[in-house]
Amino acid sequence: MAALPALLLLGCGAPGGSEPSPIDGTAASDTAEPHATSTSSHDDPEHSSTSGPTSSTTTDSTTVDTTTGEPPAAPTHPIPPGTFADVTDDVGIVAPHVPGGGITGQAWGDYDRDGDLDLFLSGGKDENRLFRNRGNGTFARVSLAAEVALPGPSKAGVTWADYDNDGWLDLYLAVLGPNRLLHNVPDPGGGHERVLVPVHAGVENDGYGRSAAWGDYDRDGRLDLYVVNGGSYFDALYHGEPDGRFTDVSELMPRSSPKPGYAATWTDYDLDGDLDLYVVSDHHTVNDLWRNDGPARGSGWSFTNVSEASGAGLSADAMGIAVGDYDEDGDLDLFTSDIDRTNLLRNNLYEGLHGLGIAGFSEVAEAAGVSHDSANWGAVWLDADLDGWLDLYLATEHASPPERTNRLFRNLGDGTFEDVSAACGCADPGFSTGVAAADYDADGAVDLVVGNYGEGYRLYRNLLDPAAAGRHFLVVELVGGGPVNRDALGARVTVTTTDGRHRVAERRSGSSLGAGDMLPLHFGLGTAAVQAVEIRWPDGTVTAHADVPTDAVWQAHYPG
Repeated sequence: MAALPALLLLGCGAPGGSEPSPIDGTAASDTAEPHATSTSSHDDPEHSSTSGPTSSTTTDSTTVDTTTGEPPAAPTHPIPPGTFADVTDDVGIVAPHVPGGGITGQAWGDYDRDGDLDLFLSGGKDENRLFRNRGNGTFARVSLAAEVALPGPSKAGVTWADYDNDGWLDLYLAVLGPNRLLHNVPDPGGGHERVLVPVHAGVENDGYGRSAAWGDYDRDGRLDLYVVNGGSYFDALYHGEPDGRFTDVSELMPRSSPKPGYAATWTDYDLDGDLDLYVVSDHHTVNDLWRNDGPARGSGWSFTNVSEASGAGLSADAMGIAVGDYDEDGDLDLFTSDIDRTNLLRNNLYEGLHGLGIAGFSEVAEAAGVSHDSANWGAVWLDADLDGWLDLYLATEHASPPERTNRLFRNLGDGTFEDVSAACGCADPGFSTGVAAADYDADGAVDLVVGNYGEGYRLYRNLLDPAAAGRHFLVVELVGGGPVNRDALGARVTVTTTDGRHRVAERRSGSSLGAGDMLPLHFGLGTAAVQAVEIRWPDGTVTAHADVPTDAVWQAHYPG
């Protein structure tokens, strides 16, 4: 397989109890199917058809380039049939999943810093597994201590993040109480390998852990953590402290009662420079969008629930989240999966508002062609064919009929999508709850790992050869320092290409459902080359870069 060019470095100035069932939160056996005891709206189609966004804003799905006023050029080539192939058995990944935890957990991260993306998979009631990427397209299973493999307790979502800014990725594991923070340290036995060890840092959260998301909401250079709980447990927000521990600050996002949550992600939806939080939940309990309003009067921090005002407060049986600028208008849109439909929330920050900074969302799934009435779970945006437009992959729980299995929607570049699942090679027929995206083999094309609840994990390799297809890409790796967290979570990167287009992405850890995509940002460029890159770092510093290569991994350090 083709390998990426050598890494290019840029130093900018300086180098317990009964478990709730996965859907309805009532006590249930771990051996039950995740939907067996559901009381969600998919049991009542008539009721579910009346739910939707609270926004009254309407819009068509036409995409407009905000710099020229003209629609960007649409892609000219379809996704080739058989773009993906199931290579699970060939690459050495054997990872069964035993029902427990409600969802699967899958996260990509270079835990040993050898330049290759490794993969952590939670086992439900089976043991967790860590697979080290050998750098030749195959994986080796890493031996885990019993307190990390954790056979027995019900385990769910996982996310990588360098919480202590020491340069090594650590792991957060959601469990049916208590959760685990696993610190990445040198082998205490004197070996050359890195090992994960549990630490008590104040984020154990003895609830029904489903997933988590990392981000520096107060821009103090230390990562904070949001934990999503299912059942009758409240979610939790933790503030990162200078000593590597965390303080529970959940009161900053007050709730009168718990919600059966599934996923959360940090994103600067209103482009004001700080991270806001979107949380999705089951049982029509209304998704929450918390706007970050900065320091509160006196002390503390201020968040405002703008779910209803923004149109993001969907009353749904929501499961997963994907954030991306699918229409290339410069602001970030939200896709959410539901147990009987999907929702695409188009961000109208620029469209029709002339840059006035008034943000709101319009639900456009049906108009865009991504409405899907299956039982839907995790989702990711990725440019599967490197044509420069974000495509959408959706995990579903159905094995049949074929039109209800996992979906790949191709972005047509005009605000609409085409369902290309039948021929993509990635329409997994399993009980898929999780999916995470990464270019694990460093060939420039993005691959997928899919988690099938009660079954196991499958790895789908993207077979697209960028050079042969005449397509280009850029992978952006960021390294924080000083006032910016080491992972640079929350950074916003804009790539301008020689055809005048602008592509935007945020650096995040925690999205989809119980999942972590690759932390480096992957941009498909179509037939164009890189002209310039702009980075807005989490502290607000903006750096501009003109000499950035095409078809490469490019690394930038915070200038300080």
